[in-house]
Formats: sequence, structure tokens, C-alpha cells
Amino acid sequence: MLFWHGGNLNDYQHSIKHKGGRYEYGPGLYATTHYETAQKYSKGSRKLYLLDIAKGNELNNSTLSVELTNSFIQSNVIKTKRKEIVERLEKYNKNGQVPASNFVTILLNENALKPAKMNNLREFLVSNGIDYELVNSPFGWHETMIVLYNMNKITNIKQVLPKDKIKIYDLSTVSESENMQSIIACRTTKIARILHVSEQLKLTKHDKAITLYRGLEEKFNSSYDLSRTDAPNGYSTWTDNPKLAKQYAGKNGFVYKIELPASEMGESFIDTDGERSLFFKNEKSAGLSGISGNEYLIYHDHENYFSNLIKLTNY
Repeated sequence: MLFWHGGNLNDYQHSIKHKGGRYEYGPGLYATTHYETAQKYSKGSRKLYLLDIAKGNELNNSTLSVELTNSFIQSNVIKTKRKEIVERLEKYNKNGQVPASNFVTILLNENALKPAKMNNLREFLVSNGIDYELVNSPFGWHETMIVLYNMNKITNIKQVLPKDKIKIYDLSTVSESENMQSIIACRTTKIARILHVSEQLKLTKHDKAITLYRGLEEKFNSSYDLSRTDAPNGYSTWTDNPKLAKQYAGKNGFVYKIELPASEMGESFIDTDGERSLFFKNEKSAGLSGISGNEYLIYHDHENYFSNLIKLTNY
């Protein structure tokens, strides 16, 4: 199973410790099939990784002995909450077994463990043969997040470097036969990329050109930090209406345009082949001061994006 992880695994050990407030789904290593989510957590001193995790026993398919859970509660749960936790857990007791997911959920919802005890919970789950929990769409991207308890299930770790070219972003579409090499390939040089684009433009010059506009209060800066905008990470927002762009630019601002081949437009962030499109029409419309237009998102890390395609207009 392949997942993205944003963090720091340089000093990777078979122990993941959590600080207070950082274990919403339980103690473990968090990873996701959604690229943008992992990338968000890889800022600063943190890094982006691709993890290969072997299949194992999932929390929601597992049960625990009531005798063992009661023993754990007496040894680890805050004293004033022990009786309540035991009583709540008893409601799920069937033949001396309780669902492991109910056990973890009750402990977390009731804040029954102090931060120093959270790793004990992870070790308890692993000792009882539970390797991880899979959570569906926790951030609303139809992704899968894994909370990994058993670090021995990690079979390979690859740090994703700037020079690496990511071929598939949405790992939820990846089949079990795929490996790391099919996800990430070495990025071509800047010169090779430019030649590739030049050849592609020759092949697609018959395509219909889509002209988009962007209004800025200040002059365009190709090195501007896009994370300071309200657009999704790595994207800039554009419109097909130059008058709307002028409204965003303001009286003393600047309106820019870019012409892109229609063949490069996708339907969403990720196309049906698992590739990230150069640009696409966003679902929501844009408007200001009674002037409206369609909103488009352009992906700046796409191999066919170049800032010199952006031109200043006379609007």
C-alpha cells in the first residue's frame, strides 16, 4: 500500500510519540493517499515521503479481549475516568470481546489518556495484532488516511526531492501492482522540459486557445509565494472575463493574460489517468461589483507551465 507522508523521518525509529492535541484518530504515524494534504505537512524543516506499507490487521476489523482492555484501563486511563470507561465499553461486550475501534474511540472522545500514555495505547494495539486504522475521506478529498501503529509494516521509505517528477498524485487510484518507481521518476532538466514544451506546442498549435485573465494589485512576480493566496496550494486563480480581472486589480492594478491550449485543460485537480492537469475550470463562479465570470485554476508545478506565458494587457 502506498501513502504520502509529510514529516521528518530522518531519525526514523520504531516509535512514534505524540504531543498533546495531535492524535485525533489515535497514536501512530499518519499518512494519506492525498498528495496536497501530505505536502501541507511537509513545510519548513519537514519533508515529503512516499511510504510503502505492507497489509496487516485493520482496527475496524479487529476485536479485543475485555480482560485485556480492563487491564489497560486500570493501568493507563486517568483514575477519575476509569469506572465510566469500563461501563461504556461493557455495552459492546460480546462473548468477552469488544470491537477494537469502539475501545479506541471511547478513549479518545473522553480524553481518557494523558499524552504520556498515548504511546502505551499504540503498543497495546500492536501487541494484540492490530497494525493500523484506515480512515475514509477525513479531509473530504475522497482519500484514504492510514494511522499506522505497527512501524514494522513499513517496507520502504522514499524521500520525495524537488528533482523528482511525480507521475501519479492520487494514490487512491493506484493498483496493488504499482511500485515506487511507477509513482516517481527523475525530473528532466529545465532545458529538456522547455524543448518538450516547444515540440508539444508545434503539435498542438491547431488547438483552440483558451485565454484567461488575472487581476493583481501589484506587478506580477513569478517567485511570489502562492501559499499566501486563498487558492489551493500550488495554484493561481484566473477568470475568462477580463472585466472581472480588472475589478480584482483595482484602479491602479494590473491585468495579465495567458493563452493555454484547450487540450491541456482537465476536469478537476487530477484527471482520469491520475495525472495533474495544467489547468481546469473550477466548480464555483467568481464575481465582484456586479461583474461575474468563470474561475479557473492553473497549476504552477506542471511541466508545461512557464511564467513567460503570462503577458500584461492594456485593460
